[in-house]
Parts: sequence; C-alpha cells; structure tokens
Amino acid sequence: MRPTIWTALQVAVVATTVTLLIGLTTVPKTTLAVFWNVVVPVLPAIFLVAPSLWRNVCPLATLNMLGSDRIAHRISNPRMTRASFAIGIFLFVLLVPARHFLFNLNGPVLSIVILAVLLLAFMLGTLFRTKAGFCNAICPLLPVERLYSQRPMFQVVNARCAQCSLCAPLGCIDLVPTNSIAHTFGMSRKSNAWLFSVYGIFAGAFPGFVIGYYTLQDSPLGRAAVSHVYAHVVLSMAVSWVLTALAVTALRIHWDFAMSAIAAISFALYYWYASPLVAMTLGMPQLGPIVIRTAAGVLIAAWSVAYVRSRQRPLAGKAAAAR
Repeated sequence: MRPTIWTALQVAVVATTVTLLIGLTTVPKTTLAVFWNVVVPVLPAIFLVAPSLWRNVCPLATLNMLGSDRIAHRISNPRMTRASFAIGIFLFVLLVPARHFLFNLNGPVLSIVILAVLLLAFMLGTLFRTKAGFCNAICPLLPVERLYSQRPMFQVVNARCAQCSLCAPLGCIDLVPTNSIAHTFGMSRKSNAWLFSVYGIFAGAFPGFVIGYYTLQDSPLGRAAVSHVYAHVVLSMAVSWVLTALAVTALRIHWDFAMSAIAAISFALYYWYASPLVAMTLGMPQLGPIVIRTAAGVLIAAWSVAYVRSRQRPLAGKAAAAR
C-alpha cells in the first residue's frame, strides 16, 4: 500500500477508537459486547497471520509515533528495555483478569482506562525516540504480539518506520519478527535458562493464563471477587509454567520449538473458549462455535506446517553444503 493509504487507515482506526470511547459511555452494554466479543477476538488471528498489519494501524502506535514525530528524544538501553518488558507483562496480567469484575461490566470505567493508555502512549512518544517508550516497551499487548508473531504467514510492509532508528535494542517485532523472541532471550536461550527469564516465565504460563481466565465467570466488583479472580488465574499460570518447564527439561525441547508449540496451544485454547461468546454476539449460537473453532484449527495447522517447512530449509541447505 502507498503511505497515504496507511495514513488514511491509521486515521480511520483512531476515529473508530474515539467512537468506541463514546459508545462505552452512552450505550455501554452493546459496545462492551461488540468490543470484547467481536473486535478483540480478531486480534490474535492478525498477530499470527500478519502482525505488521496491526502494528501499522494500531491507535496506540499512532499516538505513540505522533508524539515521537513532534519531539525526538532518547533511545532505550538493554537494561531499560528488559525492565519495560516486565512492566508490560505485569500490566497485561493485571488488566485482563480485571475484565471479570470491572471491564466486562462497566463501560465508562473501561473508556477511562483506554483513554489513559492512549494518553500514556502519546506522552511516552514525546520522551523516547520512535517506539522505544511504549510500543516496543510497556505496551500490554506486546507480550502476546511477540508470542504470536514469531512466524508471520504474510509479510506486510512496515508503514511506521521508513528507516530503523534503532530506538529499542532488544526484540523489535517491526525489524525482524522471527528474531524478536531470540533477541529477547539473549544468551539464556543457549540453555534452559530462558525458562526463568521474564518473558520465558510469561510464555510458559500463558496457556494457563488463557485457561484460568476463561474458567471464571463475571462477578460484581468486591474484595472477594478480586481475590478469587487473581488467585485462580495466577494458580493456573503457575501450573502451566511448571508443566512447560518439566516438558522442556525432560524431552530436551529446543526453545524455538517450545515457543512455537506454546503459541499454537495458546491460540487453539483462546478460540476454543472464546468462540461461544463470539458466536452469541454475532447471533449464531449453534453453528458459530463450530465454524470459529474449525477456522482456528485450520489456521493453526497451516501456521504449524509453515513452521516445520521453515525448519527443514536450513537443514536441507546444510546437507547440500556438506555434499
């Protein structure tokens, strides 16, 4: 696409976000259903198939870059970047379970949080160069983007960074998505030490996070509800990480294969659990879940086949060189 088309799309998504904020305040019940059960479920599929598509039009990125365009500032360093990754993961684990007792039920509160995050993205854009302050740092979506975008099925031009400004020294998805996790792990990937890195812990725990979230029901805000939600999700994450660590250690699974398997399992679990809500919102309560689960299964199968083929090509090249 031409730059002007990407700009138009970015403006359209920002306008849609403004409409969302208004809808969450004026018609919260309908807007909440559409946002959580139609808009949000599309994102994991985009992350898996063509992550750059979302990163090109994300409203948070648009505001982050808008601030950066006006005042170019400091870049990040490895220590700061690793700390920012931990903050992003913490925000994700904090905010998503809160849907059960707050954000699934209260549109105005959700609109305030979204607006606050949008303003934060803009302000950090004024302090750090390009995406160093938010998009490649503390964005709560970044941990999930990184997991699903490790093997893009389609390459989309990077419409944000015409030239790399080297704003973030570790794991930039926009630069080389297939190397993002490797750069994030650093030397820890040479052994099973990656399991104990911040992102390794998140990745190993993520399938349990999905299960933990979707095996809970919404309940009114209260101390007991908050405690129950976070205890249940954290316990599910802990069990998931332990099982992942045991499997990786006992079977001597390479980190690259482990991360791809975690992505595939998490993707399948997400759409298995989310499909009834999506189907209900779209008015297809009977057939909808079957269609969505089948489509997700086909997509993850195609993604897995592409991964296997990508692993076979380097081996074939080495064999040919040996001959």
